[in-house]
Amino acid sequence: MLLLKTSNPHSPMTLIGLRDDRIRIERMGKLHFEYSHAFQLITDFYTKEVPDATGPQKLSVILSLDKPVVCSLAAVIAYLKEFNLERMLYNPSNFKQLSSETEYMTINGTTMKNLEILQNQTDMKTKGSLLWVLDHTKTSFGRRRLKKWVTQPLMKSSEINARLDAVSEMLLSESSVFGQIRNLLCKLPDIERGLCSVFHKKCSTQEFFLILSTLSRLDLEIQALVPVIHSHVKTPLLQNALLEIPELLSPVKHYLKILNEEAAKIMREKLIKEGAEKITTYVCF
Repeated sequence: MLLLKTSNPHSPMTLIGLRDDRIRIERMGKLHFEYSHAFQLITDFYTKEVPDATGPQKLSVILSLDKPVVCSLAAVIAYLKEFNLERMLYNPSNFKQLSSETEYMTINGTTMKNLEILQNQTDMKTKGSLLWVLDHTKTSFGRRRLKKWVTQPLMKSSEINARLDAVSEMLLSESSVFGQIRNLLCKLPDIERGLCSVFHKKCSTQEFFLILSTLSRLDLEIQALVPVIHSHVKTPLLQNALLEIPELLSPVKHYLKILNEEAAKIMREKLIKEGAEKITTYVCF
């Protein structure tokens, strides 16, 4: 075993790992798990650091949890701050209670290998695997979603049947609405990856504008199909998924109004010009 200190000399955590990096364990001081300290850390986090005005309401939800949960959450907040990722805990509505009733089947690596779910056992490539047989997706985010479904099968028969009904309707329906939606989604860029870069503040101004304009067009085109979706889509799973898109995308209009497309383009051109000058200088010298 190898004991290492974290890069931050003031960090209360230590890192333990095997020499071949097969395991990573980070230990935190006992102070983080004391309720009084955890209470103060969480109070400061949700009243001072959460950007919107709902911080106190969220704090009341958090403090209603059991004491061990509160202490563990405080430790997680302290840990994520090391990587500037603590904002993913801003919204407690995203928290899920750990339950003995699991939503998905857990398949270990050996089982996935033996069943050739993601790759065959001959040359370890995707061709010949279960994923290869099922994968007729047209988008990157659709491919990732299918991979997740294949590696995390549903457990409840009601959810399995609901998904089967949705797939059957898409395959057997004579309505043109599914073709229209398919053509619409196929033209989209990888918005899942784009939203991830926005969340982690890694995208440029122009990329942010491109994502917003793409989502805005998607919103308008789905809204135009709402009457047809109501009348032609029968399965609740599909209908709910499609009809909630306009509601989920409603904040996009606000951000799109306060952004200037030309300004975003100018900023990108300026960055490219500065980069080109640096490259030219480097080559000359």
